[in-house]
Amino acid sequence: MNVTSIRGFTAYLSCDCIKTKYSFRFCSRSKKAPVDLIRWILRTLEKQKKTVNFVRFDKGGELGRYFEVNRMPVQEFNVVMQTTGGYASHLNGCTERGHRTDVDNVRANLYVAALDDKVRCFPLMHSNFVNLRWCRYPTTVTPYEKVKPSFRKFNAFGATIYVHNPATKTLDHKATSEIFLGFGASTAIMYYYDPIITTIKRAHHAKIDDL
Repeated sequence: MNVTSIRGFTAYLSCDCIKTKYSFRFCSRSKKAPVDLIRWILRTLEKQKKTVNFVRFDKGGELGRYFEVNRMPVQEFNVVMQTTGGYASHLNGCTERGHRTDVDNVRANLYVAALDDKVRCFPLMHSNFVNLRWCRYPTTVTPYEKVKPSFRKFNAFGATIYVHNPATKTLDHKATSEIFLGFGASTAIMYYYDPIITTIKRAHHAKIDDL
């Protein structure tokens, strides 16, 4: 990310499962190697009885040259670390192709919603939310179906969201019109952008209008 987002993010970590094509995106406030985050990912997969044989990444300065990133998975989880070698990131095609899709989707969503680059972390996460819900050849099911089948809350980034405001007087409008930015950890929580005070907020009692 060339621009610091409204939440202070300047980079993100991409993780993709080669077998299921399930993808994860984690925003970060720096490009420092996220050792604790990688440990959490491997520990979570271990608790879910998911076998991780190896982790592959390109030989960049963020991960490939950081000693702790190479040591921790081997010693703590018996996971082999593989690098693609210098200037050969195409060998890590599953993630590299996903990264290009992320960039294209973020640009398109920001353009359609007429929003500034400072909120680009939200179309990134929403793009991943959508990508998990379409099929990859030659499979006939989506990555999300293999974990928890559900296609509810499939809304367009930048759509109008009407947020309930219970503090208004009797004859005032009970909802305000804002810009939808995506979902939180649960689809019951919706992020939206308030263009008047230029800030990000969360809501539960709201309706999204995609038209």
